[in-house]
Order: sequence, then C-alpha cells, then structure tokens
Amino acid sequence: MITKVIALFLVAIILVTPAAFLTGYYFGRNDTAPVQASRPQYLSIIAASLYAKYIGAASKEAGINSTIEAEGAVEAARQVVLSPSEFGIYATPDPSLITGIIGNMSGWYIAVASDQMVIAYSPLAPAANELATLNGEINASINAGGANLTAYLNDLYSIVLSPSSKLGITNPNTDPEGIDALLELQLAGIFENRSPSYYLDQFNALNASGSVAETTAGSSLIAYIQSGQIYYDIAMFKSAAEAYNLSYVCLPPQINLGSIVYSSYYRQASTVITVNGVPLQVVGGPIFFSMTIPNGYANKALAAQLIVYMNSQPGRALMSKYGLSPLPVEMLYGDINDVPQPLSYLINSTSIENVHQ
Repeated sequence: MITKVIALFLVAIILVTPAAFLTGYYFGRNDTAPVQASRPQYLSIIAASLYAKYIGAASKEAGINSTIEAEGAVEAARQVVLSPSEFGIYATPDPSLITGIIGNMSGWYIAVASDQMVIAYSPLAPAANELATLNGEINASINAGGANLTAYLNDLYSIVLSPSSKLGITNPNTDPEGIDALLELQLAGIFENRSPSYYLDQFNALNASGSVAETTAGSSLIAYIQSGQIYYDIAMFKSAAEAYNLSYVCLPPQINLGSIVYSSYYRQASTVITVNGVPLQVVGGPIFFSMTIPNGYANKALAAQLIVYMNSQPGRALMSKYGLSPLPVEMLYGDINDVPQPLSYLINSTSIENVHQ
C-alpha cells in the first residue's frame, strides 16, 4: 500500500550564503535577482501537466534552459522508470508516486508548496451562475465555522452529478487528478455523514451512461471546459484553475486534500490504481507539490539550481502567482546524503521528525 504522503525524514531548510558557494548564482528568499547560470546549460524536466506552466516560468526566471515534458504524473513516473538518465527533475502533486513508483531511482524528495482540489466549471455550463453563488456561500460558511456547509455541499454535488451533467476527469492510472477526484467524492460523502460511496456511486452511474469524458492528463481538460464541451471538472488543482483563469467552486479543507491538519481524516478515503499491470492502493493525504532529481541524471547540479531558485524569494512569489501555496519551511524526505549541490548547501538542520507513516 502506498500513501499520498510517506514520511521518512523532515529537514528544516534555511538559507545560507557563504561566498564560496555563491559564485555565479543568487540564493536566498531575501534576494531579488534570479539564479543566473555561469554558462548556458540544458535541463530536461518531466512534470505533472498542470504544473508545467509554472515550471516553465520558473526556469525562465532562473535563467536555466530547459525542456518540459508534460504528462499525467503517474505516466510521468513510469517514464522516469523507463528512462532513468533522461530527466533531471520529476515534479508531482503526489509524493507517493516518487516513493511508490520511482523507488530506488531517487532516495529523496522535497515538498515546496501545497495545493488543493476545487471544482472547475465552464462559463457555458447551465448552472454557472448558481455555482458562482454557491462558491460565495461555501467560502462564507467555511470562514464562519461551517454553518449550513452540509446543505451547500449537497446543492453543489446535486448540480455537478446531475443526470444532465457533462463531467471531465483524468484517468486515475495516469494522473493524480483522477485519483483525487475519487478520493474527494468519498470524503464528501463522509463529511456529510453519508456512506463514502454515496457520491462515488452517482459518479460511476454517470460514467456508465457516457456523461464523463476521460483524458490522460489534467491539462487536456482545460480547452474542453473553456469551450463548454464539458461543464465540470470535479477535481481540478486550484493552482491550475487560477493559472488558466477558470471559474471554480472551493471545497472545505476536510474534502479538498489541501490541509496537513486533516492528514488523518483524508486517510479514510482510498482507491486502487494499476501501475505496469500491478494494482496499488492509494490512501488519501495532503497534496504537496514535490520534486526529486533521479539518480541517473548526469547534471544533477543544474537540476538542483532550479529547485534552489524555487526556494528563493522571487521563486516563491512566482509560485504564489501560479496559485500554489509555498510551505513556510520546505520539507525534505529521505536520505539527505543523496541531495546534490547546490541544494545540499541549504540544508542547515538535520532535526528529524516522523511526520507521517
């Protein structure tokens, strides 16, 4: 069994700037200048498709020449396994794909930001105005401690899962958004004191009727939502919705997989995916935008430079611009001895905390 958050070691990351380390680069959250490579170099990245836009912008600001292969994160992990020397960075919203699929091809990963699930909808959806109103009501209810929240959620899912609905989802076997959709529906049923399968059964009935469009990666759904070919994506990353200017309805933290406070709560939901013909159970956990550098990549230092930039003040500001929520302290899981320079220079504390089993 794999989980969406598998804790090995937590390393608090702070910034240091010894002169010998800084030749040709800028480090630190208080710096305003981007990382500048001393000479042009090339970095190959494979990433969850909906994070590719942000990673491309970060590479440009960091002055690092890169190409980004955008896939569903599960499929991207498979590609790393098939070609372990080809990619310098693997980026995913689900760190269990690093530990569960890539395995010994990387002994560590770093979680730099959190994200959450929202329900994106087309401006051409028949209930677009009603959903806009519901979004305001749900936000107000969350801020007021949850008053009437169950009723608002019931209204929301009654619209989204109605027999006339046109839904979009990614294939859970290729992309975490599809996994998170199934987890979200279970958590919504639990939150409303119903069966975990209450909304999941409704979704499965829609799927059987042909009302659900399935793609291999979340980015493929964007154009369908914008054009009205599908009305709703029931599991869109908030960062992607904001990056592509999509309308969306927020969800409470008990459902949206966006809060570490509810880690145990999320574990009530689970689903099974198939990876290389092998079934794997995925248990609910918080969404962390996470990266690793595969052991087989030749230029690990260049890959590490981009992650260092993401940790800087302008890098974190860019993250926020793209709808991600930078973690107050980045979390490094795994063997710190495998972390390449210059990223390893930023590790100043080796206090270990077992944050999740």
